[in-house]
Amino acid sequence: MSEQATRARTAEAAPAFSTAAVVASCVGFVLIGALQALYGPAIPALRREFGLSPSVAGLGLSAHFVGGVAGVLLFNRLYGRIGNRQILGSSYVLMAAGAVGFALAPNWPVALAMALLAGLGFGGIDYGLNQLFAVGFGRRSAAMLNVLNAHFGVGAILGPALIGAVGAGHYPAVFLAFAAANLPLLLCLKGVRDQAPDPAEEAQQAGGDGALRRSLASVLAMFVTLYVLHVGIEAGVGGWEPTHLETVGYGAGAAATATSVYWLMMTVGRFLVAPLALRFSAQSIITVSCAGMTGCLLLAVVPGIAPYAYAGVGLFIAPIFPTGLPWLNRAAPGPARPARWSSPRPWSAVSWRARPRQGHRVVRHQGRTAAAVRRLGAVPGRHALADPRHPGPLSALSLLSAFDPLSLLSPAPKSPPKRREASVCPL
Repeated sequence: MSEQATRARTAEAAPAFSTAAVVASCVGFVLIGALQALYGPAIPALRREFGLSPSVAGLGLSAHFVGGVAGVLLFNRLYGRIGNRQILGSSYVLMAAGAVGFALAPNWPVALAMALLAGLGFGGIDYGLNQLFAVGFGRRSAAMLNVLNAHFGVGAILGPALIGAVGAGHYPAVFLAFAAANLPLLLCLKGVRDQAPDPAEEAQQAGGDGALRRSLASVLAMFVTLYVLHVGIEAGVGGWEPTHLETVGYGAGAAATATSVYWLMMTVGRFLVAPLALRFSAQSIITVSCAGMTGCLLLAVVPGIAPYAYAGVGLFIAPIFPTGLPWLNRAAPGPARPARWSSPRPWSAVSWRARPRQGHRVVRHQGRTAAAVRRLGAVPGRHALADPRHPGPLSALSLLSAFDPLSLLSPAPKSPPKRREASVCPL
């Protein structure tokens, strides 16, 4: 056996994450969930401090999301060129620096620039950890991604609660504390494997038949359809639930509470599905989730049980995104190098900016595609309830999503032989 083959086998057997790195990654997702949720509750104080209108004060969150998109694109380009530790470390530093700058900004333009900088780090962490968890845990990736994304929900709940506890006027202290909480995570990056397993390269080395390469576009199209429908429903329910409940007789306070429960159930659902992902296939989990989501949305037309039905939607929709990423990784691990996307311009409607010369690296584009599809999917969701008294259009979207994973259960072309999965440390 050659020395090169020996080194390759040794790298393959190395764990992708140490236990400390897994815990730190979950804490990192709590932090990014909290960060994006801090801007809204801080708006009253921002308006007083800088003399802003409500719409202008809301630009802080917009700048954060613009930075997030830029971060996904930037770190996707850097993925594989620099080590994973550098990607995550620089993302944490950028996010901490942006939070400090936002807290201490002397004027609103500087605050917006700092929110953009924090968003840049946010995008790098979101992309980097989702990517690494999707390929770094073998068959446990779906379970681990559910756990990881559930911690994002924990942060989204804790962020506003923290602002509410200390008062919006003390938002600078909260942002500074947030920045400080990022720094210890840098110490845990030594437990992250610098070059994670790349199923795309493994599949390319193993070789694949023409049928597999030709089927890639249809597989990706089905997954994109699933994610667009999923995010459309997620955004549609989150945005329209209060209006719908108020139109059918609930008070504003009760409607707001029910909407909070909807988001809470999304977090709970991901924790609950994590152990199930070790026992059941991703196809089964997503199909049941889509069916349950459809049923709950149909029940939401009944005023007496609408709040409970929306809570059920949150519970069933929770595992679709994190469970689907490893499934996509297995369904399209990486076609042969000659496979190309027809043009980056139409594909940018889903992934913002696709590079045709790297179209064969499906796994490396998953985090970027997911981030863009989340924004794309929000468009139909926001317009699905032309009449907020009737959530029927959302039910139709949900019904479509229930059929989409069923189409993926059909026999697939023969895939290349799989190499032995990299071992990972037990959590």
